[in-house]
Amino acid sequence: MIGVPRRRHLTVRIRRLRIRALRQESFLVGHALRDARIQHGLQAVIAFADPLPRPDIGMPGHIGQLYRTLGAWYCDRATARSGMIILPDNTAMSDRSIQKVRSGERGANGVVRRLQLLGAPPKPDRIDGTMWLAQAFATLRVRRVRHRGVHRFIFPLGTQRQRRLVENDLADAFTPRDYPSLPDPAPVYR
Repeated sequence: MIGVPRRRHLTVRIRRLRIRALRQESFLVGHALRDARIQHGLQAVIAFADPLPRPDIGMPGHIGQLYRTLGAWYCDRATARSGMIILPDNTAMSDRSIQKVRSGERGANGVVRRLQLLGAPPKPDRIDGTMWLAQAFATLRVRRVRHRGVHRFIFPLGTQRQRRLVENDLADAFTPRDYPSLPDPAPVYR
């Protein structure tokens, strides 16, 4: 896998940071990218921007303007989702979290606790995860929305020569595209 040391995968998430000025935001991302290259030996970082506006919580939709300013390559959208679940606290429930509960996988208890904190009924041990999720979603009155997919960006790291090598390695997987200019239309909840 390009950009990740052979025997180790590194995932870093910077979510919903409230930063007052673009200068501070670019400083933070720039330092995170530098540290990813120097401390972890990464050659590239993939970043995502969610263009779906959520006006009820003051999120206008993110098109990756900062990523463009910092020189990231725009590589189209990630997978679209026809029924993204929005919880009562206006956060999205990932497909992976839902699958953990359905299959009883490791990490399912954390997802169940999160839903219970929002008002879902307790999950009895004997009940199937899929049945309980249906009950929990009905109780919570979750909303579903069509999501066209998040925008995907790649930050090549290193010197000019190292960046060209990354570009050559990724040429088959990602085709750079024109940057997005507008967020998606406001969601229609079902």
